[in-house]
Order: sequence, then structure tokens, then C-alpha cells
Amino acid sequence: MHFTARVIGWTFLAAACLLASCNDAPNTVGTELVPGTDTLYAISSLSVPLISEAYTSPERIPLYNPETFLYGKASDSEGRLFIEFINYIRLGAADSFEVIASDLVMYPEDYKYGDTSNLALSISGYELKQLWYPQATWDSIWAPDGSTSYYSPSDPKVCSFESVLTSTDSIVYVPFNTEATKRWIVLGSDSSTRDQLFGLVLLPEASGSVRSFRNQTNGVQNMKLRVIYKHADSADNDTTYLRSAVANFVDTPLPADSSEPIVQGARVHRAAFKFIIDSLPPYSIILGSMFQVFVDDFSSTIGTLGRDELFSLSFTSASGANYAFVTRGDASGVFSFPNITSITQTIRKEGGSGTIFIEPEGINKFRRMNRLKLFNMQSDSLHRPRLDIIYAIPTVYQ
Repeated sequence: MHFTARVIGWTFLAAACLLASCNDAPNTVGTELVPGTDTLYAISSLSVPLISEAYTSPERIPLYNPETFLYGKASDSEGRLFIEFINYIRLGAADSFEVIASDLVMYPEDYKYGDTSNLALSISGYELKQLWYPQATWDSIWAPDGSTSYYSPSDPKVCSFESVLTSTDSIVYVPFNTEATKRWIVLGSDSSTRDQLFGLVLLPEASGSVRSFRNQTNGVQNMKLRVIYKHADSADNDTTYLRSAVANFVDTPLPADSSEPIVQGARVHRAAFKFIIDSLPPYSIILGSMFQVFVDDFSSTIGTLGRDELFSLSFTSASGANYAFVTRGDASGVFSFPNITSITQTIRKEGGSGTIFIEPEGINKFRRMNRLKLFNMQSDSLHRPRLDIIYAIPTVYQ
């Protein structure tokens, strides 16, 4: 991995030198070059303190009705659900029908985090006691000690399920209490009593893995409550499905060492790096900048689908301008952002210091929770985060 990263670095430097040696008018590639500049200089954070600190910056992002959700319990991480059924049908008075069976239909997917060989699925369900909103996050529901006013574990369970999934399980039917289901239908089908229902919380019990489940496909709800019922005046059973609105809550700890940069999705952890661009000589012009980070696979927790392929680097200037770059890591876990010149130029203009963030890119920001530890500033020179800058000083100022 070290050779690959260095090849990228030297290719970057050589390309910049080649561009700067031309005396032709700047083209779209070399618009930052200054005519009459014939000397290029390079500095690196390996020898100059261009990066003053690295740390983990956590985010809590609401995960409401995502295409997939993460549910389960690993050694130090957990995925929970709030569910609200949204299409109660009118079946008549409570004494006019009977609920024969009630099952939550769940669709497990391949991705697992934690003990990836663990196939256990355990669910305990409780009724919620108060209104919740799509913007809810873990911290708005649960206090640091785990307590909450939204439900009580001392209440009767509406669901208690344990199973060991097989590699061929594509659908799982989780049985729910039929009396509770009947009460929900009676209350939910009447507009005057519907506001008495707040939904359910599903909590994982067994420790092992957090697994991905399919919630929607092309906007169509997959996870539903299947209700088999029979009217009092009929000998035949009928079936209906209650669609659901789902909020996913994922928790995983901050690193014990605040200087450890972590990149993780779902319960989002961003790796933060503070750049200090104040050591360049006066009148110097930044022509190119590259930033590299290195994943420590040995200290990371990676799910069944492998390490995240893409990282996003972002920066917000003092004026509010947003910059974003995306890169693909190599097989060794090296993520190189080969041209973040606009960011270093802006940081220099705005006083010389600014913080950039790295996080999972695209759908992996919510669909996976791989905990990728980056080598920190105390790592050896082959692994620590690296910022390289190419600059020139116009001849007239030399």
C-alpha cells in the first residue's frame, strides 16, 4: 500500500511540475499557473505541520423510511426501530371479527456488521406511549443512561421472537399479539380514536450482529403487518396488510481516544482534519494540493460486503461556500484526493486554518455501518494522513 500511495503522490507532483514548466498561455487545466513563473516548490505535512489535529466528529441524522434499515445488536452497537402502521381498514365492531394471526413480514439482506457469522434474530416489541416525529434521532428518544419516556419495558410485550436465520431466508414472519393487533385495527380505523395509537418500538435482545433489512423497493413498502382475520358470520379467513412508516435508530460509540479519526455510516462518524496553511512564503500561489488517508483494516470493523469503496471529502468556507470531492479507495485502503486545490486556496485566503471532513459517500452513509479507523497523526510516516501542496512564487516577487 505504501508504494501505491507514493506512486500517486509522485505522479501528482510530476504532473504539476510539467504543467508549470510550459511557457504557453494557460489552458483550462493550467488556469492557476502564472505566466513568468519558472520555479515550483513542494511542501508536505510529513515535514511541515500542515495538519494540526485529527479527530472524530459525530453526526445524528434522522433515518426515516429508508430503503433499507439496520436492526440487531453487536458487542457495542445496536439498531432499533420505531414502526407506525398507516392504513388501518375498517373491519367492523370489535365483536364482529377475530384476528387469527398477525405477523410482521421482514426481508433480511446479506449485509451484517459485528459477528458476521451470527444468524440470530431476536425481537421484543412494545407499544409507544407518545407521539414521535420523522426527525427523531437516538439522542432525542433515549437519554445517555438508556431511559426513555416513549415506552416502558415493564409493559406487556406485543412481540417476542427468536430465530436463527438460514442462508436461504428471504422472508421472515414475526408473530405479533393478536389481541393487540385487533385493538389497533379497531382504534386505527376510527378517525376519532386513531390518535390513541403511537406505534411500536422493536428492540433486539441477543448480542451478535446488526443486519440490513429491506424496507422499500422503488418507493413501495416491503415490510408490512400481515393480518389474518375472520368475520363472525363467515367460515372463511381473510388477509389484509398494514403498511408501515419506519424510523431507524443506530448507535455505536465514539472512539475512546479523541484523536482517533473514524469513518462510519448509519450512526455517522466523520473523520475531521484541521489544515494549517500558513507556512507558505509571501506572494506564493498554490497550484496543486493532494490529501491522502489510510485505513487501518486491522483496527476496523468491516461488515460482510467489505470495506466502503468511496469516501467523500467536504469543506465549508467561512463565507458558507461548500466544497465536496469523492474518491475511490484502492485495495490496500488508501484514499487519495488528488486535487483539492480550491480548498487549500480558500483556507489560505480565509486566515490559514480550516477543517475538512471525510465520511462514507452516497447510500453507504446510511445503508452500511462499517467502522473504518484511519491511521492518526501519531502513526508512522508511511501511514499518517498526508497533505502535499505545490506552490510557485511569481518571478517578479522573487
